[in-house]
Amino acid sequence: DEAEAESRRIERDEDVLCISPYNDPHVIAGAGTIGLELLNQIPNLERVIIPVSGGGLIAGIAVALKSVNPFLEIVGVCAGHAPAMFNEYYGTVWPQEYSTLAEALSGEVERGSITIELTKKYVDKIVLVTEDQIASAMEWMVFQHGVVVEGGGAVGVAAAQFLFDLSDSRPTAILVTGSNIDKHVLMRVLTKEKKDEGCETTDLPSGGGS
Repeated sequence: DEAEAESRRIERDEDVLCISPYNDPHVIAGAGTIGLELLNQIPNLERVIIPVSGGGLIAGIAVALKSVNPFLEIVGVCAGHAPAMFNEYYGTVWPQEYSTLAEALSGEVERGSITIELTKKYVDKIVLVTEDQIASAMEWMVFQHGVVVEGGGAVGVAAAQFLFDLSDSRPTAILVTGSNIDKHVLMRVLTKEKKDEGCETTDLPSGGGS
């Protein structure tokens, strides 16, 4: 948040251009090409689960997909410790906690961001996942698929594992959005002794269920 505010100050005081990583129509349009690629790969796609921070990624994909198929379900996933867009979407006030595995999703949404209204208009629901759920999703991706995924990139997998019943056989795409993770954090996730075989699921609102 401080870095974003400082970039806007430099833009104002030094007469330079600041390009937001999410609050920019060209960035959002670029994200929309991901939606078109998904439809090329999965023509009968019915549901997409997408990580959410400032909303540029999900806004672009949602606009692109809904323009082709308005009945396609778009689901956003925020980390419980990074609920900025969840709060904007539902009018809630869940606190921002910067200690999270999903550090790429941390931070508030810029006031007046165009992604807020686009998300409200084109996204069907947003859900929150816990830190334990994120860690389990990261661990599962490593041991079941041999893929290292950062916490922010794994929130969609976490939601699919713990919040949704995907046995309905609806063609579903889950975006996994990065593997930029500190090796010490990864080792801690992979070696952490879980409290039990499941994960905590009762401390966050569901955002509307599955």
